[in-house]
Amino acid sequence: MDMAFRTDRSRTPRIRLQLLGQVTASQDHEPIHLGPPLQRAVLCVLALRLGTPVSKQQLIDYVWGGRPPKTASQGVYTYISGLRRALEPDRQRRQTSQFFIVDSAGYALNLDPSTVDTACFERHLAIARQLREDGNPREALHELDAALDLWTGAPLLGVPGPFADRERSRLDEQHFNAIEQHADLLLELGQPRDAVGTLTGFVQEHPLRESARELLMIALYRSGRQG
Repeated sequence: MDMAFRTDRSRTPRIRLQLLGQVTASQDHEPIHLGPPLQRAVLCVLALRLGTPVSKQQLIDYVWGGRPPKTASQGVYTYISGLRRALEPDRQRRQTSQFFIVDSAGYALNLDPSTVDTACFERHLAIARQLREDGNPREALHELDAALDLWTGAPLLGVPGPFADRERSRLDEQHFNAIEQHADLLLELGQPRDAVGTLTGFVQEHPLRESARELLMIALYRSGRQG
C-alpha cells in the first residue's frame, strides 16, 4: 500500500492535534478522548513522524525503551486500535481507515500537517527564517508571533517514553530559540521596550541561557535603563 498522504479529504472530518502543551485532539471542534498515556505516546510518535511509516519495533523502542515488557508487541496493536476507535468512532470493522495507513512498512498517520500544531510551529519558524534572510524583519516577526502563539505549556505533557523525552528537549530548544529570535527582531525594529517584556520572565526562568541575558541587557540599555 502506498504510504503517501491521501489528498482527497473533502468528506473527511477535520482532526486537529495539539502537542505543544497538554496532548489533546478534536474533531470538528469536539474534543476526542485519546486514552491512556501509552496510547498517547504512540499517537505522538506517529504525529511527529507525520506521513512516515513507523515499524512495530520502532514503536516499541520509542514508547517503552530498551527493556520493553513481553506484552509490548500486543500493546502496539491495542493502542493503534484504540486510536482508530478514538479518531474514527463511526468506521465499520472492514472499512478503510481515513487517518491511519498500515502496511508491511509499519504505521503512518494520515493528517494534513496544517492540523498538527508541531508541524505548524516548525513551518512558521522556517518561513520566519527565510523572511529575515530576505530582509523582511517585520514579516518575520509576524511569523514568529504565530509560532509562539501555538504553545500552551510544556510539550508532550504527561507523555511517557524515550521518544517523547527526546522530542520534548528538541521542541523546547526550538521554542527557546524562537523567543530569542523574536526579541532580537524587536531590537532590530527599534522596539527595545517590547523586547524587555519578552525577555524578562524568560531570563528569570532560564538564567543559564547567556544569549537571552545578553539580549535583555541590550534591550534594557536601549530602553534607557542603563542601571
